[in-house]
This record gives sequence, C-alpha cells and structure tokens, in this order.
Amino acid sequence: MAEHLNESRIKKLCEILDGWRGELTWEALADASEPLLGHRYSRQSLYSHEALRRAFEVRKTILRNQNQVRQKRASNLETALDRIERLTSENARLKAENTALLEKFATWCYNTYANPNGIPDESVLNKPLPLTDRDRSLERKRPVDHRKTKQGGPK
Repeated sequence: MAEHLNESRIKKLCEILDGWRGELTWEALADASEPLLGHRYSRQSLYSHEALRRAFEVRKTILRNQNQVRQKRASNLETALDRIERLTSENARLKAENTALLEKFATWCYNTYANPNGIPDESVLNKPLPLTDRDRSLERKRPVDHRKTKQGGPK
C-alpha cells in the first residue's frame, strides 16, 4: 500500500512545481512524483491537498504568462536564469501560501473571540466569517447638532 501524502512529500512536490518547465498538467505532476517519491499518486490525491493545489495554480499562471521563446545563451547564464526562475516561482507560491495562512489566522482569531466558552474545537475555528452589512452602520449614525459645538475655540 502506498504512503499517504504527508508534509515532507507535499513539500517535495511543491519543489518540483517550482522548477517545472513545459506544459503542466495534474497527470504530468503525478508522473513526475513516481521517481522522486517511489509511488505515482493520482491527480485526485494531489488535488485534494490545498498547498499542492495552490502551488500548481501559481506555477500554471507563471508558465502561462511567461515568454516561451528564449534566445541561445551561455550555459552559465542559462543556469543562473533557471535558478532565478525557480526561485521566483517558489517566492510566488510562498506568498500565496502566506496569504492563505493569514486569512485562516484572522478567521481563527475572530471565531475564538466570538466563542464565549473558551477555545473552540476545530469545526468552530474554521467557521466562515459572517458577512458584513455595511449599510447597517449608516442607520445608526446620529445627526450632528451643530448648535452645541463651540464656535470660538480656546483663548
């Protein structure tokens, strides 16, 4: 029986995505996972992990926007450009992951604050934030009575 995808295996797959060149599909990623991890994971299994899904989407966007035409360059320059491209991709993936974690943290903070019974369980922590009714605050504002304000100021 194959091992489940744990954090270290997901990290290795994200590193593969960071350096990916050419057409990127879930099947191609599943094929690339076999020599590295010793098992070919299904595309559904790969897609079920949020970190992999986010890394895949970020890399796919980068590849889509990238100019595929490259001029012939010296080998050391090509190596440096490959490294820069891989690091840029990794940076974009980590930024997206950081944003998702910050959103999750904000949700946890709100749900912990809103729960009067102490620290809630995970189902309560991950409850979506309530929608904001921005028009409601306009109804509560009281008109300002300008007759009560001082006209002169301090002397």
